[in-house]
Amino acid sequence: MAAPDLTVHVTDKQLSAMAQGIKLAEIRSAIHELEAACNRKIEANEDFQNVVKLVALKAGVNPSVLATYVTAVCNDTLKKKEAQTEQLALLFDELS
Repeated sequence: MAAPDLTVHVTDKQLSAMAQGIKLAEIRSAIHELEAACNRKIEANEDFQNVVKLVALKAGVNPSVLATYVTAVCNDTLKKKEAQTEQLALLFDELS
């Protein structure tokens, strides 16, 4: 009686992943949860953009400017955006 073939076939990409310490099984086991979270993120972004457009229209401000401001406030990067805005204004004043 012949012994069963216990050969494991591994692709070059799988070998590369293993060599880098990437645990593909962890990703495979969580992929549905990751995809669902990504879909929620996309939907939330669409909701945010719709609210921004509505408020910007009512307020008479550019939606992109409003979204940038709100995002900076929520990400706690307001000081960074203020500095960037000052530099941008300087460039417009001096170079335009």
